[in-house]
Amino acid sequence: MDLPLGPGGRGWPPGQIPLEVFHNIVDNLPRASVQAMRHVNAEFEMKTSNRLFHTVVVPFRSEIYGMMTHMTDTTGSKRKDAKGKGKAQSVADEEPEDDRSVHDGMKVFEAWGPHIKKFAMAFEVDEVDLEQAPIKGRFENHSTWWGSYKWPHPYYFRYEFCQGLEKKADEFKCMSEALSHLKGTQELGLSLKSGLGWLSGPDMSDRARMFREKSEIFGRNHLQPSLDMQEREKVWTGIADSFSHGKASWKTRLHGGIILESNPEDFLDALGNDWHYPLVFEGVDLATKGPNMTPDDHVQYASEGLKGLTKSVAGRFANAPLKPSDLSVPQQEWLLETEWAQRAFLSSFCMALADNSQTFQHVHSLNISKLSSRYLNALEREDFWKALPSLSTLTILVSPDWRNISKLDTGLVEAPAMDPSKAVTQFHRLLQNHVAHVESVKNLKIGYVGGGEHQTGIFGRNKSILPAPLLDASDAKAVLANVRVPDPVLKLPNVKSITFDNCWMTPAMLQEFALCAGRANLQELHLHSVSLTAQPGGVGVERLEFSPEDGIYDSPQEPTRIGCPSVGNFFDFSCSPPLYHEQGWPTTPQRIGSWANVLDTITPGPTRDFIRYVYGYREQPPALRRTTLQRVTLDSCGYVNLPHFKEFMGQEILGEIEPLAGCLIKRAAELQTVMMTRPEDILLGQIIPRIWPSEHKTLESAYGMRFGWEDGDDEGRSLQNREDGQVNGGKGRFSGVLRKLVLPPVEIV
Repeated sequence: MDLPLGPGGRGWPPGQIPLEVFHNIVDNLPRASVQAMRHVNAEFEMKTSNRLFHTVVVPFRSEIYGMMTHMTDTTGSKRKDAKGKGKAQSVADEEPEDDRSVHDGMKVFEAWGPHIKKFAMAFEVDEVDLEQAPIKGRFENHSTWWGSYKWPHPYYFRYEFCQGLEKKADEFKCMSEALSHLKGTQELGLSLKSGLGWLSGPDMSDRARMFREKSEIFGRNHLQPSLDMQEREKVWTGIADSFSHGKASWKTRLHGGIILESNPEDFLDALGNDWHYPLVFEGVDLATKGPNMTPDDHVQYASEGLKGLTKSVAGRFANAPLKPSDLSVPQQEWLLETEWAQRAFLSSFCMALADNSQTFQHVHSLNISKLSSRYLNALEREDFWKALPSLSTLTILVSPDWRNISKLDTGLVEAPAMDPSKAVTQFHRLLQNHVAHVESVKNLKIGYVGGGEHQTGIFGRNKSILPAPLLDASDAKAVLANVRVPDPVLKLPNVKSITFDNCWMTPAMLQEFALCAGRANLQELHLHSVSLTAQPGGVGVERLEFSPEDGIYDSPQEPTRIGCPSVGNFFDFSCSPPLYHEQGWPTTPQRIGSWANVLDTITPGPTRDFIRYVYGYREQPPALRRTTLQRVTLDSCGYVNLPHFKEFMGQEILGEIEPLAGCLIKRAAELQTVMMTRPEDILLGQIIPRIWPSEHKTLESAYGMRFGWEDGDDEGRSLQNREDGQVNGGKGRFSGVLRKLVLPPVEIV
């Protein structure tokens, strides 16, 4: 066999390919391909492993540190405490700490720990785990001289898998030793999801179920998607193509469940809005199935909404493997026991981190990409934060709990409902009492996982949005009853850049925070998927800003000040000049509490009064506010309604929430019987996909905002919205950047 590579065809040229070539190749391959690449030969293994182990996310499993060899009795006593967790053992059966030795697992940390730059641990309970929760045996077998019989367990009988997890999580010394080998780590990560938050259950399209993946703690590290993901794309394309009908492709639009011909002109309505793509659920094409509603159904839906339809709908999802509103006994017990294990894991993780403060003295980033709200208090410890003296970038994204879980003295498990908004108060307390006092933290990202634009499902998408943790929300009505913020907002004197993700604010909350932080140290404010409510204390009518003051004209009286030193770098911004022949946004007052009004009070760039001065609508330049803010970034921002707070006056000024697509109404009615609802939680918000035309013009022209989602924002995101009943993904949402206005220095004579 001829070997084409190397001098004389002798094969692979050892040691002649530069290391940089290997690194460039690795950076452009999926992780699975890099893992296979290591097995080519010894040189490949040596030159790719450092790159492969650059980022490591370790799922917590019972074998994480390796197999434990016990020198004493390996069976141990099975006696358990009926009132406790069921893991107590007699003193005589306790194992001496010195009689245990750790094998292969720890050697992995020893060998590769120094090469790891980004290290994270993940312990998540997902819906697949709950769907497949095993059923316990309720009885134990007994044999006597007269025969065999079954008898209920005298104690709470545990899952062996969960018990092993908790036992491993309790081994603090093993955790501490493993982390002690991460001497080169600069970024730490953590993902801890209890499964007690929002559950989608059967409310998931075929596409969302197929592309369901584990969360990415450090984001994408490879340019190419994994081979598995590429295969899923091919399978999905095949599924979608199988629903083609005649000339219509899978991207053919539909209206009211009726397929349109693939004529591009038919894709738009009179307003230029396109229709849904065909929707696929459980192998059924709803594009052709249609709403399937009787005349009586239409009457009930018009008068009572989905609640009216549920009266006449059979429980099609009654036998679903996971019903979010009604968990089975095995599912509740699985959640209970994994919660015990997670508490033990988080406690060991925090103590091990504090125990290795010398090892982590150079860590500059901590990314808590997902943390169930019930575990927030575990981070309220000074030794945890002192163990990271160089920490400059911190991310905390909270998954709100929707139910509690506990074991009664009788051995039964109960999972009562709880308000998700309780997470806001816990989150605020952590930030106020601990994070705000970490002087090294300069970049902070806070927000929520689940709900809003990120959540899939008819009952999840654009719903269940929580307020930003700027205030103590224990008294929700007090927060929303006044125009002014009743208590001081969260103060972060050391933070220079902050990002709010997937939350809502009242206009007063955003204004107060931006103005206070702008007088402290804040330089960059990022609002990602942030929504505003109506102005608290509203009376249901549009309250406008004050009329223009003296010196402001309905039409320009002065020439445009192009090149004038008094306007600084104004013409570097993207705002467009007003039309002189009509009265437009320069002279039109905006609604108080609107985005246009709020941005005008917090922008570090030109205000509308300054723009009026630039284009000759006023004679004298306005006074500019003093602020340390250099940049305000907005990404997919808009408005939110609080549907469970009927006393919140003025919400109707924002408009109504759009109804579901006709082909999804019947499905939504069937799903409602098994989905989670919290009508008593008045702080849960729902996105309103609408912005008034006058405000749209102001945001676009004065502040350079872009509306809707651009094609390159997130591949497939618009299609996902359509599958969840949203006609146009990104409707009523805008994005843009407000940069600081720089004026020439004033000469003092």
